[in-house]
Amino acid sequence: MIHYEVLFQYEGKDLVLTHIFPDGKRDTQKVNPEEILEIEKLCSTLWHQSPTISQEIGLRLFNLLNGDTQRLVRALKEADARGEKLSLFIQGELDLPFELLYYSKYSDFLVPHKIHLVRRVSDYAHKKELTPKERPLKILFVACSPINAPPVLDFEKEEEAIFEITQNLPVDIDVEDTGSLQGLKDQLEYEEYDIIHLTGHAGINEDGPYFCMEDEEGFLHKVTPFKLWKALYDGMALPRLIFLSGCRTGQTPHAAFSFAHELVAEHGPPVAGWGLPVTDPAATRAAEKLYHELGRGRSVADAVFLTRNELYQKKLPDWCLLRLFSDGTDLTVPLVKKGQKQRPKQRDIQHTYLKESQVKVLKKGFIGRRRQIQKGIRSLKEDPDKIGLLLHGTGGLGKSCLAGKDFSGSFENQVRTGK
Repeated sequence: MIHYEVLFQYEGKDLVLTHIFPDGKRDTQKVNPEEILEIEKLCSTLWHQSPTISQEIGLRLFNLLNGDTQRLVRALKEADARGEKLSLFIQGELDLPFELLYYSKYSDFLVPHKIHLVRRVSDYAHKKELTPKERPLKILFVACSPINAPPVLDFEKEEEAIFEITQNLPVDIDVEDTGSLQGLKDQLEYEEYDIIHLTGHAGINEDGPYFCMEDEEGFLHKVTPFKLWKALYDGMALPRLIFLSGCRTGQTPHAAFSFAHELVAEHGPPVAGWGLPVTDPAATRAAEKLYHELGRGRSVADAVFLTRNELYQKKLPDWCLLRLFSDGTDLTVPLVKKGQKQRPKQRDIQHTYLKESQVKVLKKGFIGRRRQIQKGIRSLKEDPDKIGLLLHGTGGLGKSCLAGKDFSGSFENQVRTGK
C-alpha cells in the first residue's frame, strides 16, 4: 500500500507543510496564511450540505497538498499503477475537512473512491504487532442520553439496526445499559472488546470537548477525553477501535484539540468521530456498514473507506464528516479472520434465573427500561422510609428482567413484581 504523509506544524508564526513521500524523501513548503484563511472562511458555512461549496473547499485543499510540483498527483498515479488505494496520513491538528479533497481531472471527490484518509495523531503504536483473531468480532455498545440533555436519543433503534445488519456474521454485541462512565468501567472489568461504540451527544465548551454520559440516576455527566481514557485504561485491555458516534467528536475547538484527537493522544487506540453535527440516519447507516465490514474480516482502513463510500453513494452529505484518528497502529490488519463460520450469538444464550426463583431473565443486554431503573434508584435514595419497589403490568413486558437488575447493589432484594 502506498503511504503518503503530510505534516502541518508551526515554526514561530509560520505554518510549514512537510511532505513525506512513499520512498521516504521529504520536502517542505511554507503555507500562505491567506490561503488557509480563505478555506476557513468557506468552512464557516454549512459547507457539507452544499455540493458547490464542498467542491470549492476540496479543490483548494487538493491544490494546497499538491503544490507546484504535483506531489499528490504523483502519489495517486503510483497507487493507481499498483492497483491500490492511496493511504494519506494528515498530521497536525489543522481543523480543515481534508476528507473533501477534490480533483478536477476526475471531477469528483477522492476520499470516497481512491484514498484511505487518516488523521495521524502520533507514532506511539507504529511497531505494535497485530494478528486477526479467529473468533467473533466483539463490540460493546454504550448509549448515552441524559434526561436533562435533550433531545433524547432513540438509541434502541440504532442498536437494533446494528444487531440486524450483523445477524448472519460472526459478531457478538454486548450492551452496557446505563450509559454511564461507571457502567462502562464495570463492563470492562471482566470483558475485552475489539470495538467500543459510544453513541450520544457531545459538545465543546471553554474547557474543551466533552461527551454527554449519564450518572446512575440518568442525569448529565460531562466526560472529558482523559476521564474516558482512564476508564478504558483501567479495563482488561484497550480495544482496537473506538467509534465516538456523537456530534463534533472529531471537530477541533479553537486553540485546542478534538475529543477524538485528545483520546488518541492519551495513548488511546484509533478513534472514529464526526467533524460536525451528524444526522441520525447517517450515524446509524455508518455504524451498520462499518460493523458489517469489520465482522466480515475487513481491516479498519478498508471498513472506514467503504463506510464513507456507502454514505456518499446514498447521497448522505455527512460522508465527509467521518474522521479517523490514529496512534500509528497498522490499520490494514483485520480485527478478525475472514471466512469464519457463524456461531451461536451470546445474545441468544445470555439468560439466567432470578435468585431463589425459576424465573428466566436476561443476564445482560437488557434494554428499553433504563429510565425505570434510574427512577427506582432515585426514588429509593430520596426517601429512606421506602423499603422497596412494586412493578406491575401485563405479562411479557419485562418486569422480571427489570426486577433482576442490580439497583446499585443495596436495592437488589427490594424489588417485587406483580401482574
